[in-house]
Amino acid sequence: MELRVGVTPVHYCEGKGAEVINRRLESFERVDAGGHQSDQLTMVVYTGEDPGLPAADGLPEEDAVLAWFEGYAERGPVRIGAFRITRITPRLFPPRVTIVATAAPFGTKDETGFKERRTRSWDKATLGDLFRTIVKAHGLEARVDPDLDSIPLGHIDQTAETDAAFLSRLAKEHDAVAKPMDGMYLLALRGRTSTISGDPMDNVVLTVPPNNTPKNPHFINCETDNPGRKKVGGVIACWKDESTGKTHEEKQGDAPYRKLPGVYVNREHALQSLKGHTRKAKREKKRLTLDIPGDPYLSAEMPITLDKSFPHGMAGQMSIDRLVARGTRDGGYRMSIEATTPVKDEKKK
Repeated sequence: MELRVGVTPVHYCEGKGAEVINRRLESFERVDAGGHQSDQLTMVVYTGEDPGLPAADGLPEEDAVLAWFEGYAERGPVRIGAFRITRITPRLFPPRVTIVATAAPFGTKDETGFKERRTRSWDKATLGDLFRTIVKAHGLEARVDPDLDSIPLGHIDQTAETDAAFLSRLAKEHDAVAKPMDGMYLLALRGRTSTISGDPMDNVVLTVPPNNTPKNPHFINCETDNPGRKKVGGVIACWKDESTGKTHEEKQGDAPYRKLPGVYVNREHALQSLKGHTRKAKREKKRLTLDIPGDPYLSAEMPITLDKSFPHGMAGQMSIDRLVARGTRDGGYRMSIEATTPVKDEKKK
């Protein structure tokens, strides 16, 4: 499908204090990123005297939850999700209030201790079981990629880390995403071409418009980087045999080798880590950044295709790593995208 854009951008929120925000909103920025980072919404609200606007009294407070909408009047706005206000910063001049909200379902009181640093250990757990144990303790539903669920971890330590940092570290080792979203906590491989349930993801096709200049509302800009063309060697992972006390090395790829830090508890765990690092190298063999018109249906980890209207070396399928949507009171609505090469899903036997 093509980009779903219109002529008249709209963006607004719903919830306590939304009326004041919507009537005085000057700009917004929404970040949707892979990895462990929660989606974040930043709104800049005018608070000065203006006879054409109601008083700025009635702005929401920290921990208030707002539903956020983006899109176009011609197509109808799209509900992006619920965001909890985590920080409010007033400024005397120019008279503005900056409101920062996050999609993470935890408030500033942190009743479940999600932000606490913990030290504990697990033995003979799988990645899926450990992930579910931690997530369910915070009252969230865990969604685990089947390709990651049964990976054995052996002995694993959480040392003075928050649960978010610990889960992110484990996910990164296997080139995966670990992040809260819509009341769930998701663990999934990065750069997939299908959902974790196996359904194909929607693929958006980008086309360079005629007269592609910044004055064109459908203007697209693109820049590529191909780090994969540089010399990339192999990877070494070390593991310790508890029965003999000896340390062994596992290699993947060709020299020169890069040794992974630490020593894994068994050979299987070392091989799984090598697999994740090799997968990441394949995914990052090509990178690009895009500046495109806003499309409320785009999100991180979604595949996009640059068609043949793009120059050779740019055209092809990519996967969104990070997306930043921006809008202004005067009707601006654009997106910045960072993308890498998707990794085709392996067929399950």
